Amino acid sequence: MRIKIVHHKLTGIHQFSFLLLLFFCIICKPTSAQFSGGSGDGFAQGSIGSSGTEVLLPIALVLFDVEDKMDSVKLVWETASETNNDYFTIEKSNNGTDWVAVKTIKGYGNTSCIHFYELYDNTPFSGLSYYHLKQTDYDGKFTCSKMESIYRGAATEDFSVFPNPTHNVLALNIKESLGMASVTIYNLYGQLVWSSIQNTSLKEKEQIDISALKAGSYSIRISSLVDKTNLFGCQFIKIE
Repeated sequence: MRIKIVHHKLTGIHQFSFLLLLFFCIICKPTSAQFSGGSGDGFAQGSIGSSGTEVLLPIALVLFDVEDKMDSVKLVWETASETNNDYFTIEKSNNGTDWVAVKTIKGYGNTSCIHFYELYDNTPFSGLSYYHLKQTDYDGKFTCSKMESIYRGAATEDFSVFPNPTHNVLALNIKESLGMASVTIYNLYGQLVWSSIQNTSLKEKEQIDISALKAGSYSIRISSLVDKTNLFGCQFIKIE
């Protein structure tokens, strides 16, 4: 019995389809990728990678809070896990830009347990100030949490505002009469957001409407239009 071998000539379309199929067979090797992490306030803990390679983020921060304690500021934070975590540094600022270290606390290195931290700033700024948490790895790399603000008393004895924090109305408490004065308000980035001319010669405290301002931290300045050397300022918080 003879076996007849039939040869089929590949057309251009067939050749292209064959090469395309071969290409996908080569590059489409099965891989795996994963990401898992918390929705913590500032940092996150998780892993991302392929083929078993993982990159770990430093910590899962579930809490960071500041509280006024009259003569000090209490700072607390909590982590759900830590990876390669050498130490924490609490830093503070009176303008949200320039930071100074308050204290450093050793971390737990590598842990999947919940840990609670607490410290006190015994020399806090007066007026409006900011705190954030700086986390440093064993290799020197660091990340910072978002800022938390706190207001402690009047910024100066000569000028203050109340209530603070406030919703829509701000009362000016000026120790001396300035007569006609310029009142200006700036946001956290130093941008002018409100200005007006007020008569501060009246005995009752002047009130200004700040309902148009968004919630956030602001600084207010008042200067006499008669005596340019009389310039006062303090900070306040607008809330919804």
